Amino acid sequence: MPIKATIWDFSGVLLQPLVADPHAFIAKELGIDPLKFANYFNGEENARMDLGEESEAQFYRRVIQEQGLSMDALGIFERYFFDLFRIEAGLIDFIRKSRPQLKSAICSNFSCLLRSLLEKKWKIMDAFDVLVISSEVKLLKPDPRIYQLTLDHLQVKPSEAIFIDDTEKNVLGAQALGIHGILYTDSRATLAEIEKLLHP
Repeated sequence: MPIKATIWDFSGVLLQPLVADPHAFIAKELGIDPLKFANYFNGEENARMDLGEESEAQFYRRVIQEQGLSMDALGIFERYFFDLFRIEAGLIDFIRKSRPQLKSAICSNFSCLLRSLLEKKWKIMDAFDVLVISSEVKLLKPDPRIYQLTLDHLQVKPSEAIFIDDTEKNVLGAQALGIHGILYTDSRATLAEIEKLLHP
């Protein structure tokens, strides 16, 4: 069955850091322990934001309060955080050039800011037919329901879609539904893997 759609993770695939460790960079600017700061972006702490239970602003304020910082530190988050990342232009180029032969979707565990960032900051909203964002749908990868929702919006069968993510458990979750999965390591390898699936 021919491939009709690509489904992309956002952070770690389409979004790449400009510095070795953005969290450590921000921790240094804030003057707090990098390990303590990194913990806010793991597990339950981050899941609250990704499920839409806490906004980005509420998350920042909570970090500031729990770390005993002045509210002036909020400006560091607002000024720096998303400027420490870049969009993977080669992948966006591929997605745009592949349309309309291939539908495209983002399926991402991300806060409620993602839609606005795609439209206003990075200006790549036009590259995608479908956005499935965890904070909006209240589901996190690798929950099978978030993949099925993405397929439903794309109107394709699992075997007609390729899913690309930099986290193995998320790729395995998609593959369990019958979606072709690619574990992202770098753009060149990913595009080569997609090409193999498009032209077996």
